[in-house]
Amino acid sequence: MNTLTSSIQNLINTPYIDDRLSSYHLVVSNIFQLLFEIESLEKKNIPKASIIDALKEARDFIAESPFYNRLQNWPRGYPGDFETVEYLLAAKNTATPGTLAHLLEEYGMVSPAAQQHRNKLAHQCHLITKNFHHKNSDKKFRVLSIGCGSCPDIRQAEHYIDASQCEFVLID
Repeated sequence: MNTLTSSIQNLINTPYIDDRLSSYHLVVSNIFQLLFEIESLEKKNIPKASIIDALKEARDFIAESPFYNRLQNWPRGYPGDFETVEYLLAAKNTATPGTLAHLLEEYGMVSPAAQQHRNKLAHQCHLITKNFHHKNSDKKFRVLSIGCGSCPDIRQAEHYIDASQCEFVLID
């Protein structure tokens, strides 16, 4: 746990220097070091509750980013709610500029996980439009969307399909 504590201190004490890009690299590097330490403890079978307790200071620091605060506190009561998805799709950094929270949030918006989510929704939009244009009958094209939230994939697709020829069943 000593190396975890050290990683936490490195993160929360990351200097914000005049060169914004260097500060960004430092804070992201410190996040990755912290993740490495967490994985090391998990491999040693340290109980998850013990690791989470030890991370309180780091979680509080990271939660200064509105995006990460949302991911930790689930304002609608569950992870991945439609507002979080919209936040991710907009990729708008709402943290205070010139702060480490702003740099953390920037990373969150460009991270592979965020991009994967945008790619998934773009792919779903592509599937809707492709299949609409390949329908073989005069019947309405039907789409079942489960966990649809605010339907960003369908909203994108509506520009490429004839809505009068579609029926969407939305389940969230």
